[in-house]
Amino acid sequence: MPNGKPGDHPITDVMIHNRVVFGEPWDSQLREIVDLLGYERAHEWFNASYWSKPEGEVRLAIIVDLSPPSPHLVS
Repeated sequence: MPNGKPGDHPITDVMIHNRVVFGEPWDSQLREIVDLLGYERAHEWFNASYWSKPEGEVRLAIIVDLSPPSPHLVS
C-alpha cells in the first residue's frame, strides 16, 4: 500500500520527492502530464497503465509511450 515515502510510487518520487525515476526527458514529461491532468488523475492513469507491471516493463513502456513518434513512421 502506498505511503508517500521515497521509492513508494514513481509519480510521488518525481513530483514530491524530486527524485530521478525514469531519467530525462521522461521525468520532465511525467511532470508535464501531472501538471495537465492533476495529481490524482495522473495517479489513476499511471496505476491503470503501468503499476501492475514489473519495474523493467514499466520503464520500457514509459519510454515508448512518452517518446515522440519517429518521423519515418509518420505519414
